Amino acid sequence: MSAPTTGPARSPEVRPAGSRDAAAVAAIHIAAWRRAYAHVFSPAALASIPPGDRERMWRGLIAATGPGRRVLVAGPAGGAPRGFAAWSPTRDDDRDPGLTAELCAIYVHPDAWGEGLGRVLMERGSALAQFICLRGRKSMP
Repeated sequence: MSAPTTGPARSPEVRPAGSRDAAAVAAIHIAAWRRAYAHVFSPAALASIPPGDRERMWRGLIAATGPGRRVLVAGPAGGAPRGFAAWSPTRDDDRDPGLTAELCAIYVHPDAWGEGLGRVLMERGSALAQFICLRGRKSMP
């Protein structure tokens, strides 16, 4: 765990992910899985997650465009991402996927747990999703 910061807390930067973020998003995803699911999966299984495959997966998801699709990253202003969240159109049969987004993934690097990045990602993503629904928009801004 990282040491507590001193002085006034700075708000993290939250922004749309770009292709340059795919490696960081993959690394966050793998590190969070390894820590969070250590009691569920064997160490060998968690160690065998191929970083290259995960990076290719996130590069494709970040590049995907369309209604309700968005990957946001969060971290120190001007710094590397320390967390991310991804939304896609809803898979619920009783909702319009053009108007309803679904949170598919939210992960924060274990070294940044407790810093509020997950909360900030949820707040920002929820605000975007509400904007879509209230405005009847077909894509997230």
